[in-house]
Amino acid sequence: IVTGVQTCALPISSSITLTAEKSAAAYREKLRAITFKHTGELAGAATGEVLTHQVTFQVCHNEYCSSSTACVAVTATNDAPTIVDHEPSITFTSEEGGLRHIASVATLGDTDNQDFVRAVVTLGGAQANDNLFIAAPSGNAGVAQCVGSSPTTICAHPFDSTTQTLTIEGTGTKEQYQDAVRAIAFGNADESLETATARTIGIVLTDKSGSSNTGAAIVTIEVCGAVGTYVSPSGFATKCPVGKYQGLSCQSACVNCGVGTYGQGAEGAADGATHCQNCPRGTFQPNEAQGE
Repeated sequence: IVTGVQTCALPISSSITLTAEKSAAAYREKLRAITFKHTGELAGAATGEVLTHQVTFQVCHNEYCSSSTACVAVTATNDAPTIVDHEPSITFTSEEGGLRHIASVATLGDTDNQDFVRAVVTLGGAQANDNLFIAAPSGNAGVAQCVGSSPTTICAHPFDSTTQTLTIEGTGTKEQYQDAVRAIAFGNADESLETATARTIGIVLTDKSGSSNTGAAIVTIEVCGAVGTYVSPSGFATKCPVGKYQGLSCQSACVNCGVGTYGQGAEGAADGATHCQNCPRGTFQPNEAQGE
């Protein structure tokens, strides 16, 4: 006989049947081993709301049966948003038009909310002239600039250089926030940008129920010199001097112009940063690294 009858709200439709002539102790052991698990969503339930499910036990011996009801309390929780498939690390050089998208293929998700209200993007390790902004790539709707401090529809505030954050807020669909996150770009137009410090980008999403991803999605940015520059010992991108060139980005030194050639360096002719010129007819240069 099962004791402790209670009244519950939601009966459970599934069942388990145990059949065999065993002792009361054996059945007691099996009944005590039964567990309850809820894997679906509690449709319409508010976060923190407790719903009780009814479990009925029936024990029979020959034609005699006894029943009892137990209640299982399930507390509704709000699942946090997720951001996946973003690049864990990217490389930025100033030759890329001054910007680099940081999460161009990121996928946003939330199992129990289709609307988001905020995305806070934080730049770590920021150096002079670093910036975050919205630059929608082809096929991406991007997001409008915010007007006022309390927007009702999704929009982006300008990058705050004091807190090093870019905030996207206002109620919007998962798809709208996904487009906005994919449009976030890092930029620094300074030709002598600081390269020794790796920058990090953290993205925290908040859904309409107020739940946020507990660990910010992190993207690491390796910042390096553009074509025609090298990284100086102090960690700054530096233009190649006269008599030298560099045709690759992210390099630690410039290359000497060879015998029979000369170079004007990155400060000279437009192509002087990437290669050297042959000496004109009637002239020669017997030394390396010369400017004429």
